Amino acid sequence: MPLALIRREVLEQKQLAVAMKTVYATQKSASNNIIVSHANGVAINFECAPEETFQILPEDGLIVHATHFQSSVALTKLLDKGVANIPDSLYRDIRVRDLLKPHLGVITPDIVKTALFDDFEDPSSVCRPPRPSL
Repeated sequence: MPLALIRREVLEQKQLAVAMKTVYATQKSASNNIIVSHANGVAINFECAPEETFQILPEDGLIVHATHFQSSVALTKLLDKGVANIPDSLYRDIRVRDLLKPHLGVITPDIVKTALFDDFEDPSSVCRPPRPSL
């Protein structure tokens, strides 16, 4: 199923469990990452491959994800071909987590913006400038 339709289906659900089942059980058209959360604080990150879905739970109340697979189960079952093309993915999530962690409990939109504008290792940074060559 196209990823946009899965996301739409998730957004239309009245129950968190049904939304999570939609992500978990639906065959996907491509690999992707989808986070499903509830206003009362429950959140699960789903790393999706076309035929499998893997869970990553929050660490210290944070979900931070980049482009590569992080689930230990996914890493034993799948070959992550994307890392060869986007190796900076391996540190971008670490950078954002490290920038957010000191603010646990009081993370504001401005703190998130600061983390997302991180320019460590520019142009292969969290905040990626436009690339005319692409």
